[in-house]
Amino acid sequence: MTMERLAQIVNRVVSSPRAPEVRESSRFVEDLGFSSVNAIMLIALIEQEFEIDLEQHMTQLMQIQTVGGAADYISSVAADAK
Repeated sequence: MTMERLAQIVNRVVSSPRAPEVRESSRFVEDLGFSSVNAIMLIALIEQEFEIDLEQHMTQLMQIQTVGGAADYISSVAADAK
């Protein structure tokens, strides 16, 4: 479920008619064309959608390169927050 919700958020951030399909293996920079501004927007939307605070996780988040990796990390953070 996390992956589907994250894919929807990523699509909102990319919001380009030529945007590739978001998959677990999609790399944020290489495949989806993310910039640092996109990353900041994505983190803000993830915090809002999943009702979690990612401020203390920024170092780890910036090392994640794929959508699937981000989904796994978000699931872990959300489980710890409960």
